Amino acid sequence: MGRIDVDSAVIGGGVTGLCVGWELSKRLPPDAFIILESASRPGGTALTDRFDGWAVDHGPNGFLDREPLTLNWARELGLESRLVRASQSAARRFLYRDGILHELLPPPRFLLSPVLSPRGRIRLCMEPLIPPRKSEKSSETVYEFAARRIGREAAQKLVGAMVLGVYGGDAEQLEMVSCFPRLAEMEARYGSLFRALRARRRENPGASPMGPGGWLTSFSGGVETLAETAAGKLKNALRPGVSAAAVTRQGAAYQIETDSGLTVSARRLFLACPSWQAARLVAPMHERGALALERIPYAPIAVIALGYAREHVGHPLDGFGFLVPRGESMRLLGACGHRQFSRTRLQPATCSCGL
Repeated sequence: MGRIDVDSAVIGGGVTGLCVGWELSKRLPPDAFIILESASRPGGTALTDRFDGWAVDHGPNGFLDREPLTLNWARELGLESRLVRASQSAARRFLYRDGILHELLPPPRFLLSPVLSPRGRIRLCMEPLIPPRKSEKSSETVYEFAARRIGREAAQKLVGAMVLGVYGGDAEQLEMVSCFPRLAEMEARYGSLFRALRARRRENPGASPMGPGGWLTSFSGGVETLAETAAGKLKNALRPGVSAAAVTRQGAAYQIETDSGLTVSARRLFLACPSWQAARLVAPMHERGALALERIPYAPIAVIALGYAREHVGHPLDGFGFLVPRGESMRLLGACGHRQFSRTRLQPATCSCGL
């Protein structure tokens, strides 16, 4: 296919790669950058299948609107009128324990909930009396932070389930500041998570006592609307179906060889692909960097979408979904979806991502 010379090359046409490409388009002429995407359609895991009136998202089914940059990007793409926020019922969340779904209630009603043992509930209620952590020399895991503030039982059953649902990961291995920086900031600012929750609920009465802040937001037609629109705006800069096979450094430029025979020379290179793919590409130039990328684990998660006619469901669809702590009989992280996005004709189906 020949050779092209550009200022910048992006490897990966998922949401991250498209976002990088969008920012480059503000600074460079259209022919000064390129985005290489191995798949036939951009978007990475944020794809949507549309059929028979359904919109089924492959991976994420939305984003949290607490991050203004995401909303700003959507507005720049002209998608503001297609933004759809989750319904108010999404604030209701449940935990699966001993074969029963228990609603996660805010204090003081939580004192009557069987989600935790009486001892575990008493320990959780002592949280305002626990002094904030003073030493920041060593990092804490999510579990260590939670156990220190709300007790071991709540850390295992509540926070552990949340971490499984959000990251598919282990709360005893993931770092607190990296995964939940806002919670760490809340402790430093308010001295107590309970006081922080009260302040948060004054700002947003529908805020859930469990889970990240912000409202789940998507687009009419599903999450792939974002990638489709960005790809349309980027036009010829995006090359779907072109995979980077090797990358080398030659003087001041990166040389990218593709499986289609195209050679790309770029002054700057952005890797927006999975870390294991990035490791293979980086290895010839930086062995230690490649080893670090190889060590990043990926959680083996399958997303299953199920759709039902409303008349076949006998209970109200008035909740976000449920999470499943470790040690329960279900081989499931959780379930969500239902009719969260009530304004859109194409409804996201229930999925097992736990988000």
